[in-house]
Amino acid sequence: QGCKDIAWQLMHNVPNIEVIMGGGRKYMYPRNTSDVEYPNDDKASGTRLDGLNLTQIWLDQKPNKQ
Repeated sequence: QGCKDIAWQLMHNVPNIEVIMGGGRKYMYPRNTSDVEYPNDDKASGTRLDGLNLTQIWLDQKPNKQ
């Protein structure tokens, strides 16, 4: 409680990051959000309990990024 997870820290503590590689996409999306590449695989679904979509937040903060 009160401690930010590694996905949140990566996005907020490294402001100029351009690429995140690794297999941690599910940690960026709210719980039960279907994965874009594996929509029928429940193991790939989002896991965030705070309801945040960190990918969308990052995109909103950097309008020239995609």
